[in-house]
Amino acid sequence: MSSETVVRPFRVDFPDEEVAELRRRVNATRWPERETVTDDSQGVRLAMMQELARYWGSDYDWRRCEAKLNDLPNFMTEIDGLDIHSFADVAPALASAGYRRRRAGYRRAVI
Repeated sequence: MSSETVVRPFRVDFPDEEVAELRRRVNATRWPERETVTDDSQGVRLAMMQELARYWGSDYDWRRCEAKLNDLPNFMTEIDGLDIHSFADVAPALASAGYRRRRAGYRRAVI
């Protein structure tokens, strides 16, 4: 590997087959029994998780997300043998480490 890091343009492209497989897997989720308390002390409520899964399994617009991501400058580089994706001005290390200060901008761009 050379000492020079190559940063190359990248375009997000979710293959139809992969989206269909993800939807299939989300829709095939095996759910536990309902929580035994009436508050959130046992974590996220089952009904909320089921609603999120329903949304991701059928309603989420992957093409809209793909278009929004591709509206930003996307880049790929290799670090320690792994392809690392970054976009806009978010450094790959910050995006993957999840620093709260930067996460809001990262999340707005992704969602």
